[in-house]
Amino acid sequence: MRNVPEVKFDSYYAHSEIGEFLRGAEAASDGWLSLGGLAQSPEGREIWLATLTDPSTGAPDEKPAYYVQGNVHAHEMYGTSAVLHLLHTLLTSPEARRMLGEVAFYIVPRANPDGAEYALSTRGEVRSRTEIEEKLNGVIPQDLNGDGMILSMRWEDPAGPLSVDPEDPRLLVPRRPGDCGPFYHQCIEGIIHEYDGGPLRQSTNSYDFNRNYPVGWDRSTDQARYPFEQPEIRAVGDF
Repeated sequence: MRNVPEVKFDSYYAHSEIGEFLRGAEAASDGWLSLGGLAQSPEGREIWLATLTDPSTGAPDEKPAYYVQGNVHAHEMYGTSAVLHLLHTLLTSPEARRMLGEVAFYIVPRANPDGAEYALSTRGEVRSRTEIEEKLNGVIPQDLNGDGMILSMRWEDPAGPLSVDPEDPRLLVPRRPGDCGPFYHQCIEGIIHEYDGGPLRQSTNSYDFNRNYPVGWDRSTDQARYPFEQPEIRAVGDF
């Protein structure tokens, strides 16, 4: 099959590039690939669904099928690349094309587009999705120095629990009896909401999409309030 786009491996795919790749593959597939979507993400990004089969041997819903999904956690962009490579192979390999005469593939290259875009643009810590809740003395992660990363920040305080590592001044270590200071506090890089000098609080609610399925679900905080609460995972379940 000619003109199927090649998969890039020198960088991760942005959301717009995934759509461009899939549209190009659909155009080159002679009807073997049908492009659609599971749902829109909370930030308005399409959760792409590619359906592959040989149309001359029947519709996809008349055949046994495989479901393939990538990038459910925000930083797993390599999963997207692997899934797109599979899609490319299914369209270009003679052996794979013969298999598509008997089965169908349902492929979701990126199940978590919002989380992946956050990870690609900020390099901040995130499992699947992080929601901000403004609260007194709450630290809101933000790239303050414009280096494209959310790291950590420190400030001097005589009552701080940390001191400078004697071997590497870039690092902080727990203070010990007899240390003379200076002493520091440290937290994630960001803005402290309505800071009044009191103890800092976490302003982020982190969710793990892979724990939001019904199987094995329990009431830990990162699994959300109930199974399929997260829209992306609910879309997979509905499909």
